Amino acid sequence: MIDYKDVFISYGRAESKTFATKVHDQLVEKGYSVWFDQNDIPLAVDFQSQIDDGITKAHTFVFIISPHAIKSPYCLKEIELAVKFNKRIIPILHVEPIEQEIWDKLHPTIAKLNWIYMREKWEAHLAQADYAEMDNFDFAFQNLVEILEKHKDYVYLHTKTLVKALKWERNQRQSKYLLVGEERLFAEKWLLQEFPAQQAPCVPTDSQCHYICEAKKNAENMMTDAFISCAIEDKEIRAEVTTALARHAITTWISEQDLKSGQDQSATYRGIEKADNFIFFISKESSVSISCLKELKHASNLNKRIIPLMIEGLEEYEIPKRVRNTKYIDFTDNVIAANFDEDIDDLLNELNKEADYYHKHKSVMVQSLKWERQNRNDSILLRGYNLQHAQDWLRVAKRHSNHPPLPIHEEFIEQSYANSAHVNTEVFISYSRTDGDFARKLNDELQIHGKNTWFDQESISPSADFKSELFKGIEDADNFLFIISPDAIYSDYCKEEVRYAASLNKRMISILYRDVDSHDLPSDLVHIQWIDFNINVADFHTSFGQLIRSLDLDREYVRSHTRWLQSATSWEKHEKSDDYLLRGGEFAKAVTWLQESQKENKEPMATGLQLEFIQKSGKVIEVSKEKERLQEEKLLTLEQERTKSAEIQVKKQKRTLWIISSLLLINILIAVAAVVFYFEAKDAKEIAEEKTLIATHKEDEANKAKAELEKILTEMEDSKQEVERERDLAKSALVRAGLASEAQMEAEKSRHKAREAEKQSQDKLTDLKIKEREHINTLENELHKTNAELARLVQDLRKVGVIRPAVKKRLDEVINQQFSKLNDRLEKKRVQIEKE
Repeated sequence: MIDYKDVFISYGRAESKTFATKVHDQLVEKGYSVWFDQNDIPLAVDFQSQIDDGITKAHTFVFIISPHAIKSPYCLKEIELAVKFNKRIIPILHVEPIEQEIWDKLHPTIAKLNWIYMREKWEAHLAQADYAEMDNFDFAFQNLVEILEKHKDYVYLHTKTLVKALKWERNQRQSKYLLVGEERLFAEKWLLQEFPAQQAPCVPTDSQCHYICEAKKNAENMMTDAFISCAIEDKEIRAEVTTALARHAITTWISEQDLKSGQDQSATYRGIEKADNFIFFISKESSVSISCLKELKHASNLNKRIIPLMIEGLEEYEIPKRVRNTKYIDFTDNVIAANFDEDIDDLLNELNKEADYYHKHKSVMVQSLKWERQNRNDSILLRGYNLQHAQDWLRVAKRHSNHPPLPIHEEFIEQSYANSAHVNTEVFISYSRTDGDFARKLNDELQIHGKNTWFDQESISPSADFKSELFKGIEDADNFLFIISPDAIYSDYCKEEVRYAASLNKRMISILYRDVDSHDLPSDLVHIQWIDFNINVADFHTSFGQLIRSLDLDREYVRSHTRWLQSATSWEKHEKSDDYLLRGGEFAKAVTWLQESQKENKEPMATGLQLEFIQKSGKVIEVSKEKERLQEEKLLTLEQERTKSAEIQVKKQKRTLWIISSLLLINILIAVAAVVFYFEAKDAKEIAEEKTLIATHKEDEANKAKAELEKILTEMEDSKQEVERERDLAKSALVRAGLASEAQMEAEKSRHKAREAEKQSQDKLTDLKIKEREHINTLENELHKTNAELARLVQDLRKVGVIRPAVKKRLDEVINQQFSKLNDRLEKKRVQIEKE
């Protein structure tokens, strides 16, 4: 347990021991913890080491100004360490020096701060307790308390991260000393906190900035915000740039620092792939460096955003072609610190443009390349919120002109979507971030072997609710895999994960990575035989084979345990609504699984929620069946009653229908008789009217005939005389008629001869037409025979492969032409015959 202090008091004993003690006592009375040398330096120890440790672990450094304190080399060391660690420093003026040469020795950091005035008048012959008070101590002390309370949380986090960062550096920056979980997130938030319109109480050190960024990088599976590519000769300016970026929580990947022993150029390429941006330092050395140019080419092939920094003035032809037309940030004009800060601001602005887009571009790329390198292993495909976010990003990316997605991006996302309905989580990996490197290796190996894993570095979005996502991952996983190490068994996060997995009766599989006392294991893991992956004694691949066999044991049974747990959990979340209970075939499968579990005492056992869920489903099904049976009986009874009622109704209807039919028949007969009588009367009337008309008509005709007869008699009288005259003329006509009769007979003979001649001519014409038709038929037959012979000839030639398509075409044209000509001749002949 680290013994942090609220205040460290630095003072000169010669003038300020009594005053410092008074300040100490007042602060303690107010509830502050104070490091005070009179109380906190044990005997027979290195007092300077104790003082340095006290300053490191104190939130605020109070320096009591007096001539002796200004001149003291010990006080100077204390001030310099406080300044080095960017501590909040509060100067208190106690004894005001008289000589200017003493003032000149005052540390410049102390000199430029506002002091709290608690002056006392120093006199050589007086004891310190007898110094006269020049300023109101109580009023000034209240000002001190107000400063201590201001931004208190920020200052406390400054101290805590500083202590952890220094420990990390003392231990060769091992990842097990990095921040994890919420502590890391708080540290990142603290690092980025700003104080607009006021001065910050203290500022982060370079060590703190790098420490927090490394923790962030480690938590994100070694992903970074930027890959730095530069020549070794430019490492000084690179260090300045990376430190300035770390101040803003921008993580970087540098080959010189991040390449581990034994890794080759491919590891550098992985670093480029895992970076959102590629920062290229343009200098004479980098422009001709093979490694820098290879890195630049790889970044360009991956459609990375490339940000060039001009470190050294070059001619255009000296700049690599891939960045020659890219806008660069000019670091060559930095004369004062403000110029460098402006360039860093420009770089930050560029990095922040569309930061989310490039971060997703990187994230999906890393997964897709991993998928491709592992023979398109389905266990690496995206699922859940990761898949949804990737699809949303891809829709935007396809319209992005500068850095569009690669084909592997699109293929990976499409395949993930196609496979999303069939993916289930087999292994949840629980571990301490201290063991992050081993956990990543184990996760990669499991995925290579086809196991779908839940690994927080890949499965939790930075913006997601960490705890709820964690619990959801445990719920959906078939197996809970715990990596045992001293840090893991004492981690509150890991303990909570184990408890939750145990509450769900998950199959627990533990692996020993670093030795622990078995008595310290969580109670839920004590009875479980671990698989030994101890880094000092075990062979990884042998132990891994044992792990795979453990995961494959009763695989379907364990999968069903997860399946029914998910269903039961969903039922519980929906207030145990009957709508979410099992039905039909699903219920039958669940019952079979439960019976198998109880009969064979299989592990993991069913949870109480699963039992309740399945039993409730059975009860609801039974109630439903009973309701259906009662409903059927009710319907049957109702149907029988309806049948009886219908039969009675039918009988009534038949009787009623017979009566109605009889009445209707009588009415019809009466109506028919009436119609007959009506039509007979109508016919008699029409006959009488017709006879009357006929009689009238005959009477008119008789009158007309009588008048006509009288007229004829008159005309006959008139014609009698005319007949007499005609008789005489007839006699003369008879004589002339005899002569005309002879001429008529001669004419009849001539007409008969003409008809005989015409008949002979017609017979000749008919014979001629018959002959012409026979001639035409003969020509047509010859033409058809010729065409058939030509067709057979062409076919024979084609069979033996002699005739070519072009020749065949020409033959067809000639035959068609001959047919056309012959048809024209026949047509003309027909027309000629018709005319004749």
